[in-house]
Amino acid sequence: MPKLSALTSKKLLRVLKDLGFRLDHTTGSHFVFYHPKTKKEQ
Repeated sequence: MPKLSALTSKKLLRVLKDLGFRLDHTTGSHFVFYHPKTKKEQ
């Protein structure tokens, strides 16, 4: 199994945004996202 490349927080935020997720709220350093169509949180 190949090793996964490092994923920075900036890249992860960009990927989530591109997939349609939106920032719901933050608690401390935790970001909570949701998808408006599926209502799923990540």
